[in-house]
Order: sequence, then structure tokens, then C-alpha cells
Amino acid sequence: MSPVRSTLLFSLTLVPLLAGAVYLTATGQGPEKSWSAGEEPQAAPAAARAQLMEARRAAIDAGTNASFLANGTAQLLDGVSKFQAEDVTGDVQRLQDGAAQLRDGMIQLQAATGQLGQGATELADGVGRAIDKVLALGVIQGQLGEAATSLDQELEKSTDPRAQDLRGQLADFRAQLANAGLGEETTGQLTRLRDGSRDLANQLAVPGSGFHDGIYSATDGAKRLAAGIEEAQGGVAGALDSMGQLDAGARQLNDMAQENRTRVQGIQRALPVAQAGVDSDQVEESAELLPTYALLISLFAVLGGLGVGLLRRAWDRALGACAVVAASGGLLWLMGTALPWTTLAAGVGVLALTVGAAAGLGAGLRRVAGTRGAVIGGALMLLAQVGVAGWVWNSAMTSDLSSAWTAAAALTPAHYATGALSAMSNGGSMTLVWTAVAILGSMVLLGGIRGGLRGEAWWRRSSAKGCHWGRCRAAEGQGGTP
Repeated sequence: MSPVRSTLLFSLTLVPLLAGAVYLTATGQGPEKSWSAGEEPQAAPAAARAQLMEARRAAIDAGTNASFLANGTAQLLDGVSKFQAEDVTGDVQRLQDGAAQLRDGMIQLQAATGQLGQGATELADGVGRAIDKVLALGVIQGQLGEAATSLDQELEKSTDPRAQDLRGQLADFRAQLANAGLGEETTGQLTRLRDGSRDLANQLAVPGSGFHDGIYSATDGAKRLAAGIEEAQGGVAGALDSMGQLDAGARQLNDMAQENRTRVQGIQRALPVAQAGVDSDQVEESAELLPTYALLISLFAVLGGLGVGLLRRAWDRALGACAVVAASGGLLWLMGTALPWTTLAAGVGVLALTVGAAAGLGAGLRRVAGTRGAVIGGALMLLAQVGVAGWVWNSAMTSDLSSAWTAAAALTPAHYATGALSAMSNGGSMTLVWTAVAILGSMVLLGGIRGGLRGEAWWRRSSAKGCHWGRCRAAEGQGGTP
């Protein structure tokens, strides 16, 4: 089938929507007629009595606060139970024992530091005296060397035959003196040894030095820590007694919070949704479906129908349509209040027509624009219905609408399904019901005719090729009636 012919057939499917928009606008059948069949307009089923709405709002707020309170008390009780499960007394006792051991160890370390300081002082004194004597030997060595040099000079001038022999002995003495003497390196090492031993002794024994004062401060801190823990042990015992009282109070508070939440939830379930013009004792027995619920169910049916129309196989489309109709009927049964079976059955029929009409639109979009174009076009079509029909029905529940908005909403399949469901459930005008059946049924019929024409064209084309149904379909990769 040519693209031009497919476009013309798809446009033909939209003609019933135009006719329905003209008819509803001319007869003044707006959304408000779906819940008020008389001449005088009535409030929508969602418009409950002010007192009942305030009570429901207060009950919802109370339920939320009760849930927060119950969760908070449960967390408090859990925290107290975990605290009591821990061995706090044993931990405190172990802490006290450790502090006492630290205190005793620091006292012993302080005493040992004092003794070590005395020994280090004596060692530094002895090392200092010894090194001073060694350094004094170095001075004597220098003096002897100078004396030997002077004597050698005198012997050099002497004419005594023994002078040369004495000079030789003097040279040996000077050599031995030089070898046995102290050099600058040895002298520096001895000086550092003397100074280091004195610094060590001062750190250990002299007050004001870092190590000495640090040991005394650490010992004093250990003593204070042990004393503080001993005092805190008595406070821990009192805290444990108070924790037991807190546990009992938390359990009682948690029980009260849980009971309060249960009662508030019971109040919420007991409060009915009141209808205008209906006594409070008759609310539970009155059948109703809020128009907003009817709109949501209709939009769900349209969405499912558009998705079904994108499927290629005939059996897939049939199964998908049945599933969408069943799901939509389930939503109608769940969201409606005390709807009789006759109303539910009629509503399912309207939803079936809605799914069929939307499926026809989806299939037409697929044939005109391809699968990707059909997905985009279907999404835009659904958004348009949500925006236009949603705004019109939501506004009609609280205010009057102009005929232009009524006509705009009548161009969407969801408007007819919503009007029919609301009118059947809320005792509204049956004109909306029959109009919806006529418009949606016409769209389904035109979609079927379009599919039949396309199937006939395909059959002629396959017959000309000399192949039977299944083989040609397998070759084309479509597998069913388009």
C-alpha cells in the first residue's frame, strides 16, 4: 500500500474525533455532565464536606507523626538494649586495673630514674676527672717535646765526642714521645665523651631538664588518671542503675507509640470519602468513581493501546489488547467505590473500545512513519491527551469551562473514555456514554477496515508471487496480519 493511501486511511480514523467534538460542543455535554444528569450542576464526587476533609487531613497528619514517633521510640529502645547488652562494668573495671598498673609502673620508673640519675652523675664526674688527667698528659707531652728540641740544639753545638751519641738517643726519645702522644682527633673524642656523659647525667638527675621533668609529669598524670577512674567507677554504677530505669521507660514509651500508631491508622481507615449531597451514613453504600481516577484509567488504556498498535503480529496484538483491557478493568474495580457488576462490565466494554481505538492509531502511525516515528508520535499523542484532557477534567471539578476547552478535550480518545466511565459510575448523563461508544466504536471499525484493505493488498501481492501465506510472511519477516 502506498504511503499516500496509508496517510489518507490514518486521517480517516481521526474523523470520528472531529465529529464527536462538534457534537459535544453543540449539545453542551461537558465533563460536569458525567456526575450531574440534571439541569442544575452538582459538585464533583471528589468535593467532600469541609469537616470530613479536615478530619481526614488531620488523621493523615496524625498518622505521619505517629509513625515518626513509633520509629523514634523503636530506635531508642534498640539503642538502650544494645547498651545494656554490653559489659560496661567489666570494661570500666579493666580500665581501672590498667590505670592502676600504669600508675605503679610510672612510680617505679620515676624511682629508677632518680637512681639512674645518681649513677649517671657519678659516672660523669669520674669520666670528667679521668679525661682531664689524660688531657693534662698531653700538655706534659708538649713540654717534653719542646725540652728535647732545645737539648738537641745544644748538643749540636757541643764538641764533646759523646754529643752525637746523645743526639741519637734523644731523637729516638722524641720519636717515641710523638708516637705515644695524644692527637687532635683523640683529644676531640675525649672532650665529646666528657660533655656527653655530663649531659646524660643532667637529663636524669637535674630538675628542669626535659627527661627528668617529663618522667615526673607522666607519673603525676598516671596518678591522677587512676584516681579519676576510681571516682568514675561509682558514677558508672549509678549510671547503670539509671540506664535500667531508662530501659523500662523506653519500653513503655515504645508500646504506647506503637499502640497510638495502630489507633491512628484505624481512624484513617474508618473515615470515608464523603460525597456532596449524600448523608454521612450513606457514603459507604453509594457507588462512585472519582473523575480523576476515571481519567487515569482511560490514559492507561490509551497508553496500552498505542503500545499494542506497534506490534506486528496479529496474535501479539490480540494478546496485548486482552492484557491491557484486563488490567484497565482491574484498575476500574480497585479505584471504584461499590460499583455494581453491571457498571463494571459496561466500563470494561468502554475500555476495550478505547484500547482498540488507540491500537488503531498506533498501527496507523507505524505504517505511515515507521516504528521509530510511531513511538515518537505515540508519545507526543499521549502527552497531548494528558495535558489537554487532564487539565480540562481537573478544572471542571472546581469551575466552569469554555466551549473551546470542551472541544479541545473532545479531540482526544481519553476524554470519551473518561466521560463514559464517570457517567456510568456517578449517575451522570448517558449521552456521554453513548457518544463515547459511538466515537470509539467508529474508530475501531475504521481501523479494522484499514487493516482489511492492507491485508487484501498484501494477499494480492503474495498471490502474484505464487507463494502461500506462511512462507511469504516468513520471507517478509512480519509474521501476521499488518
